[in-house]
Amino acid sequence: MPRKDEKHFFNLTYSALAIAVYGISELDKIKKRHILFLCKFAFKEFFNETLNEEHIKFFHKASLPKNYKSVFLKDGKIAEIKEVKRGEFRKINTYLDLKGHKILFVDYRKIDEEMDKMIELYNSSDKSITDISRVLLEGVRIHPFMDGNGRTFRIIFDLLLLKNNFYPSLFNLIYKQNKQYFSKIFTYYVMVDEEKGLDRFVNSLEDVYKFSYFS
Repeated sequence: MPRKDEKHFFNLTYSALAIAVYGISELDKIKKRHILFLCKFAFKEFFNETLNEEHIKFFHKASLPKNYKSVFLKDGKIAEIKEVKRGEFRKINTYLDLKGHKILFVDYRKIDEEMDKMIELYNSSDKSITDISRVLLEGVRIHPFMDGNGRTFRIIFDLLLLKNNFYPSLFNLIYKQNKQYFSKIFTYYVMVDEEKGLDRFVNSLEDVYKFSYFS
């Protein structure tokens, strides 16, 4: 995707990935190499192809450290700590325990089907802010991986913004500063009304991040 200012576009991509993965843009040498590796994939494949499942699996695998472990819950209690299979969809059902209320994510047997729908819907869309935001919210709803879903779909969200000539939102920073508020919107989207939840997300995000184009 040629840009009038390739260096500027690269710097935006680097910053977006650094903040999505590490929460900061000033990194040590090892973390810099990691982000440059992600940038290489973004420029070689992601920006030049339609969104696909392999893109999402790549960023999940590549953004999590090797031997990454996560806490697995059963009935709201810690059941075990296991290594997360990076880049692989989960094979069990999972949920979020929110103050005693279970938020059930998509049944693991339907993940492939739901991901295909999400990707097809985005690829056939006008690539508006709403269309791009839907990918992030659907990632939350489907929750295809055992862990690392938020990080993965924050990466995809900002890269899709960049790909469509919007400045990245750096949503990781916005979410940390407004975690309780956006968590309520995610919960509303998953449990109550997807379309209204999507509208609320886009409108709320516009209050803290003014979507703008670059050339």
